[in-house]
Amino acid sequence: MSEESLVEGVSVETLAVGGVPVLRLAGEVDTRGSEALRRELLPWLDTVTSTSAVDLTGVTFLPSSGLAALVEGARYADQRGVSFVIVADQRAVLRPFRATRMDEVFAVYPDLERAVAALREAGDGAGGGADGA
Repeated sequence: MSEESLVEGVSVETLAVGGVPVLRLAGEVDTRGSEALRRELLPWLDTVTSTSAVDLTGVTFLPSSGLAALVEGARYADQRGVSFVIVADQRAVLRPFRATRMDEVFAVYPDLERAVAALREAGDGAGGGADGA
């Protein structure tokens, strides 16, 4: 089942792939979009019971405010005993992740299939071990 909405110019979709909950974003996550990301991510994490993925392959712009929203989400998830990995293949997302060394904080996968496979292989203890990014 998939649910999609448009919030502050950012397309937000929730779905499950291979039993893994996925939050998929598309568009420019500018300052307003970063706030929308925060508002969507935190309640979504309340529905996640173990591991999940945040798919940013459709994101065309990700400033520091977007990274900050993801860090806030990771802290919130950690408090709940859940985790998420990042799916990203666009330079617009990978460059700020690498420049800020966030690719050392988050497991980053180049596509959803690899992320889901890694999460399923690792079981509920997933969270590390980025490959191919």
